[in-house]
Amino acid sequence: MSGPNRRWLPLVRVASMRFVSYGAGSGGIRAVEQLRLVYAELHATTTRSGVVLSMPWERLDRQGRLVADEPLGRAADATLDELSWWARRCAAHDAAGRTVSSARGASGPPRPPSRSG
Repeated sequence: MSGPNRRWLPLVRVASMRFVSYGAGSGGIRAVEQLRLVYAELHATTTRSGVVLSMPWERLDRQGRLVADEPLGRAADATLDELSWWARRCAAHDAAGRTVSSARGASGPPRPPSRSG
């Protein structure tokens, strides 16, 4: 990567990603599955928990606030619990003075074997 993307790339590595998606029918799940592949290539961690809002426009009260039901509340709780767990792990990692390189070994992530002509 080059240019402005280099500035944020170190922030994504050894990071934990969560997704909140919305849409009709599937609630954006297919888009999230594609993003998981992208973040895996950037060495970021994604988890299975997430919040999916299927047709959120039908879940609004008269004031325009989202009305959460029990399944939505459980999904949000599970996602926030995982996020909290990862935040504590990353804070402990930082407190120990470790760097991204030390998290992955001195040489960084494994590289594919080179192809010689």
